[in-house]
Amino acid sequence: MPEAGAVADAAARLRKERVHTSMLIELLSLLIFLSMAFAFVMKEEGENLNPWKEKYDRVAAELEAVKASNRWLRSRILHLDKEVLELKINLRRLLEVHKGTVRPNDQVLVPKDFVASISSQKANAEAVVEELQQENIRLRQQLAAARGGGVDLPKCRIAPGFLFSIDLLGDGRYQVRPQWSAGAADAVAQVPGAMALARGGPFTREEFLAQSRRIRAWGRAQPVPCGFTALVTERHGRIGLYKQQVSTVEQSFYVRRN
Repeated sequence: MPEAGAVADAAARLRKERVHTSMLIELLSLLIFLSMAFAFVMKEEGENLNPWKEKYDRVAAELEAVKASNRWLRSRILHLDKEVLELKINLRRLLEVHKGTVRPNDQVLVPKDFVASISSQKANAEAVVEELQQENIRLRQQLAAARGGGVDLPKCRIAPGFLFSIDLLGDGRYQVRPQWSAGAADAVAQVPGAMALARGGPFTREEFLAQSRRIRAWGRAQPVPCGFTALVTERHGRIGLYKQQVSTVEQSFYVRRN
């Protein structure tokens, strides 16, 4: 019996030791977790409160902004250098055809508006040339496919792209917006009916035809008969009216549907 009591006491001590050991492990784990959390919080607070880090971050952001600005300025300088070169070429040409008296320093004063107008017209002419090249390719392809058949009249060389953008409204009227570039304004002004339509409207069918037929007649009367192209956009869902409106526009323009 004494031996049984000793065994029971030993088992009780063992259970107590295991409980104490588990509690000690849990306590140590909790202390380690609290230490790590405290260190992490102190690190963040230290970074937030560190004036040198704030200054570094601010300077780094300012440096990136300056770099971006420098890249933009370099691009702008290259663009301006190209414009200056083009202006120099235009001024030399102007000097060659100058009819008046040249100043003693061999310089000619040119109004700023005149230079801007020349540059705008030059840009328009370059765009027209580019479009001519593209259309030349297209016309060659059409002629090869037609096998002797005819093609539409060429576009009138007033401005590249569309002459007008025309919205077809649900009440049967036509809203017109000019599409030519600033450099083509003087040339377009010479086409009868163009400026009248450029006022926008909206126009009734009769009003639209009255001016658009004048534009068509001008194109057909050129040494090389030509036509203009308009971009047409439907602003309603009435199919019958839409077809009628497109047919009206096609009486005077080549139509591109938007």
